[in-house]
Amino acid sequence: MKSLDTLTIIALPTLIAVVLMAVTVQAVQIEGVSMSPTLPNGHTMLVNRAAYGLQLPVLDRYLAVWSAPRNGDIIVYRTPDDDSIVVKRLVGAPGERFTLREHSMRIGDREYELSGYTYNQLRELTRIPDNMVFAAGENAARSRDSRHYGLVPIDSIRGRIMGTPFGL
Repeated sequence: MKSLDTLTIIALPTLIAVVLMAVTVQAVQIEGVSMSPTLPNGHTMLVNRAAYGLQLPVLDRYLAVWSAPRNGDIIVYRTPDDDSIVVKRLVGAPGERFTLREHSMRIGDREYELSGYTYNQLRELTRIPDNMVFAAGENAARSRDSRHYGLVPIDSIRGRIMGTPFGL
């Protein structure tokens, strides 16, 4: 009976730690140069899946939310057009005001060229809706992002990049 108690004392916390890690931390490999030079192609990054709230790996909803995404965060999300997983910088947070111009948008001191689709999506707005964000790659010429497929639902965000890149 004594050995079962010792096994339980060791195994239960280990199991809990493994489950928590699986739900809160994930590795992602950077593919392409859209976030270059900040995140080089081929490097692996850790994603804090619990940065904004608690999500289950399969669901596209937060079970609990404790923090809103902020400008400057490098986020991992599912694209609204083809459901692929991408890494981009959040440049338009929920509630942030912007100015729409002829096929471009100005957020703060930055100007972003927009596709016709994104321009039409934003045409009636003056601020980013509370449940959406605008994300862009740092290498504009080589990035497919919100400039092309529009605003990203917060529920699509899988987490925030942690730390600095490390090679494989």
